[in-house]
Amino acid sequence: MVHPPDNDIHFVSSSEAVRAIVAWTSISERLSIIQGQLKILLEKLRKWSLERRERIIRADLRVRSCEDILFVVMQKDIPYDFELSDHQHEPTTA
Repeated sequence: MVHPPDNDIHFVSSSEAVRAIVAWTSISERLSIIQGQLKILLEKLRKWSLERRERIIRADLRVRSCEDILFVVMQKDIPYDFELSDHQHEPTTA
C-alpha cells in the first residue's frame, strides 16, 4: 500500500514498488550527474566570457533539454568578430 501526502491510497505489488524505487534512484542519479556536468559547463563558459568581457555585451546560456543547449554571445562591435564564434577562421572570398 502506498499512502502519499494527498491521502490517495494505492495498492501495488512488491515487485512494482521495487521497480519504481529502482527507476527513481536511476533518475535521481542521472539528475545528479547532469547537475554536475552543468556546473562544469557554467564555470567554463563563465571563464570564457570573463576573458572576453571587453568585447562582449552579454552571454546567455539556454538549456532546452539535455541534448539542446544554446550559448549566445552578443558582441560590442558591429564588425563580426570571428574569434568569438565557433568558426576556426574567416571564410575566404573567391
